Amino acid sequence: MKIEIKKKTDFKSEYKITRKDKSTEVINLEIKPYLINHICHFAVEKNLKYSNGFWGMLSHGYCFKEFFRKNNPLAKELRFIEQIVEPVQNIFLGYIPKEKFMLFVNHLDYEISESFLGSCVSDVKDIVEKWELLSAGECLMLEWEL
Repeated sequence: MKIEIKKKTDFKSEYKITRKDKSTEVINLEIKPYLINHICHFAVEKNLKYSNGFWGMLSHGYCFKEFFRKNNPLAKELRFIEQIVEPVQNIFLGYIPKEKFMLFVNHLDYEISESFLGSCVSDVKDIVEKWELLSAGECLMLEWEL
């Protein structure tokens, strides 16, 4: 799936996804509450090879609007992956030290490699640096391959 995130302004973005079946979807979002979280989802889900998270569900045909409904049928899978995304995001933002990561994920019944956190934080940093170099009207391009 091809992911294009256009920087419309310093505060607004436009997401366009093009799935393998050539179906597309576009949504406009504010940057502040969503962008870093979505980038962290991308890094975490890619590094875990987890296809039932945010980006995987979009690639399988779910729509953006389904994620924002009160009675989201996808909530169980999203709650699971969010338990990994949230500490990765907080470490990237400097809110918690990386040494505390395992305290947040030990309770999950999911194997996480020792190199996972470093790979995720590095991926997030690289993507955010590319985003910050964009001018209004330019796009960040990502490829979802799971």
